[in-house]
Amino acid sequence: MTFQPRQPLLPQKEAASERGDEDKMNSEKAEKALPPSWVIVVASMICLSVGSTPVTVFSAGLLLEPMTTEFGWTHAQFWGPRLLGTIVGAIAAPLLGAWADRVGVRKLLLPGITLYAAANAGLSFIDGSLAIYFGLSLMVGVVCYFQSPPLYLKAISMRTDRHRGVATSIALAGTGIGAAVLMPIVALLISTYGWRSVPAGLSIIMVAVALPTVFFFVRDTPKLRSATSQDPVVHDGLTPAQAFRTKNFWLMVGMFLIGGAAINGIFSNMASLLHERDMSAAVAASVLSGVALAQMAGRLGAGALLDRIRTPKVGILWFAFAMAGVALIGQANTVETAVAGAILLGLGLGAELELAAYYTSRYFGLANFGRLYSMLFSAFVVGTGLGPVIVGHLFDVTGGFGIATMAAVGLLGLNCLLVLLLGPYVFVPGEKGKGPVNNPQIPAR
Repeated sequence: MTFQPRQPLLPQKEAASERGDEDKMNSEKAEKALPPSWVIVVASMICLSVGSTPVTVFSAGLLLEPMTTEFGWTHAQFWGPRLLGTIVGAIAAPLLGAWADRVGVRKLLLPGITLYAAANAGLSFIDGSLAIYFGLSLMVGVVCYFQSPPLYLKAISMRTDRHRGVATSIALAGTGIGAAVLMPIVALLISTYGWRSVPAGLSIIMVAVALPTVFFFVRDTPKLRSATSQDPVVHDGLTPAQAFRTKNFWLMVGMFLIGGAAINGIFSNMASLLHERDMSAAVAASVLSGVALAQMAGRLGAGALLDRIRTPKVGILWFAFAMAGVALIGQANTVETAVAGAILLGLGLGAELELAAYYTSRYFGLANFGRLYSMLFSAFVVGTGLGPVIVGHLFDVTGGFGIATMAAVGLLGLNCLLVLLLGPYVFVPGEKGKGPVNNPQIPAR
C-alpha cells in the first residue's frame, strides 16, 4: 500500500485572517467607489434646503394670518392640527430610525420624499374643514421625517469622525439656506396667487431638488467585514436600553423638548408678533430670512466649536443667544430691534439639531445612531409642535405676546442649567472601542 504524504493544514487563524483580509479589501474597494464623504455632506445640505424645516416649519408662520383670516380660525385652531401631526410623527420617528439602521437611508429617502411632497401639496386644497386639516396635518407630520435631518445625519456620521461637527453643521446649514431663499418666494406667492399656491409650489421645488440629488449622490456606507470572521463589523455604541439608563439621555430629552418649545414657539408666531407691532408682511418675511441666515451661521459656528472644544458645555452659548434674542423680540418696537432679536434667536435655532446629532454620536456611539438620534429629534419636534400652540393660546387669552416671551426666556435659562449637568463625552473623536470598562456612563448590557 502506498501512502501519500498529507498536505499541512493551514492554521485556522491564518485561514480566517486571509479570508477576512480578502473581505476587507473588497469592502474597502466598494467604499472607495462611493462619492467622497464631503460630497455626501454637500448633497445632504442641498436636500435639507428643501426639507421639512423650511417647507413646513418656516412657511407656517407666513401662512398663519391668511389662513386664519379666510377660515375664521383662532391661532390655536391653526396650530392644533399641526401639533397632532408633530406628536404622531415624533412617535413614528424612532421606528423609522430603527428601519434606517437596518436597511440604510437611501431606500427610505427616495420614496419618502415623494410621499411627503404629495401630502404637503394636499394642504393647498383644504376648504376650511378642520377635520380635513387635521387629517392632512397628521399625514405631513409622519412623512416629513423622510425629509428631516436624522436620515441624512446618519449617512454623514458613518463617514466622518474628527470633523463630524463641521460636517453635520454644513449639512444642517441647508435648512437656513433654504429658508432664506424660500421665504421671499413664499411671500411673493401669497401676494400674487394667494396662500394656496404655497404648499403645492414648495412641494414641486422639493421634488425637483431633492430626488435627483439623493439618487446620484447619497449612498450608504458598505458594511466592512471583520479580520477574523464573515460577520459585519459592528459600530461601537450603546443599545437603546443602555442609553435609557444614563442621566445624559434624559437631560438631553428635556433640553431639546424645552428648547424646541421655547425657540420655535416664538419663532413660528414671529410674523403675527411683528404684525401686532404694525410691521408689514414684507418686513416679516425679511426678518424671517434674517433668522434663516443666522440659523446657518449658528450651525456652522456650533460645528466648528464642537470639533475644537471637547466639552458639551459649549452648548450653553447657543441657548444664551436664543434667550437674548427672545428678550429683544419681546420688546421690539422698531425694525432694527426686531432684526437684532431675530438674528440672536436664529443663532440658537440653528444649533439645536447640531447639538443633538453631535451629542448622540459622542455619548451613545454609532451602533444605534438612527434610533437614538430619532428619539432626541422626536423630543425636539414635540417641543416645536407644543411651543406654537401654547404661544398661540396665550395670545388668544391675553391679546398679546408679552407673557409668552417672558416664559420662553425663563425656559431657555433652564436649558443652560441642563447643559451644565451633562457629563464628559464617552466616545471621544479618534478613539475606537467602547471606552473604559469602568466608565460609569456606560451601563452594563
